[in-house]
Amino acid sequence: MQNKPNFQKSQVNVNPYNTMNYENKWHRRVRKNKPNSNPNKPNFQKAKMNVNLTLTKDYERNDIFAVRKNKANSNPIKPNLENKLAGWIRGARRHDKDMAKYDLANGRDVPHVVRMAKPMWIFEQLRKEKPDIVARYFQTKRKLATPDKIKKYTADDSVAVLSIAMGRDLFGWFQSLGITVDRSKAQIEIK
Repeated sequence: MQNKPNFQKSQVNVNPYNTMNYENKWHRRVRKNKPNSNPNKPNFQKAKMNVNLTLTKDYERNDIFAVRKNKANSNPIKPNLENKLAGWIRGARRHDKDMAKYDLANGRDVPHVVRMAKPMWIFEQLRKEKPDIVARYFQTKRKLATPDKIKKYTADDSVAVLSIAMGRDLFGWFQSLGITVDRSKAQIEIK
């Protein structure tokens, strides 16, 4: 049971002169609060559980260990990724039309879209020559840029690893893109 407010209909008499009803004077005394005779109690309903018993036949699926063929992906991811990549590069070209204005290695005020899209654009340019350049780059990096050999992996080291993966020196090309890298500062030697 909940306590509900008890609002009585009250009337207010307004008189142009002061009056006092001495019979109701006892209402002005300070009274102590007394606890509710019907305190609020949580309303827990009795829990009910429906139990149904169903008998089934005892059988085992025969195809549990069958080798299933993969279905062709009806919604390939590749076109969606190419659209996203093209969007990033379009956004970067608004700031850097030729992709040669901002220095990713040492630049301070490089717009976020350029900082994200320029490396993607670089890999896309290199993929035209070697389609598997991303895999080659990471394989070469795992071999040559180990923590025991290199303490800090710099942009110079990254271009050196990329040059080895491509099979040619890329330092001149990166410098033409406005990225300050120096072959002599790389900790990885290009042979």
